[in-house]
Amino acid sequence: GGEGSGFVRLRGLPYTAKEEEIIDFFKGIKIRSRGVRFVSGRDGRPNGEAYVELAHEDDLDAALEKNKASLGSRYVEVFRSNRMEMQTACAAGGGGGG
Repeated sequence: GGEGSGFVRLRGLPYTAKEEEIIDFFKGIKIRSRGVRFVSGRDGRPNGEAYVELAHEDDLDAALEKNKASLGSRYVEVFRSNRMEMQTACAAGGGGGG
């Protein structure tokens, strides 16, 4: 283990959640720089989901232990994910780029 990075998907985030809040939510877990990607719905607004790229795959278990922890007034669900899932979800929202 220890190779590459781990990915988790968050669900149930407050729509106002900022990257700093996500980093704070995963206190003690190193997140890759610009590793927080918010998912937008069809209208381009946040849909309460985000993908987080961890700096170390070893931290995946610690990140998953945050499942059902609260961020603000919301309980956030944390799921195991991967790069492909993140890219697909983030590409589906707004076009842009390229």
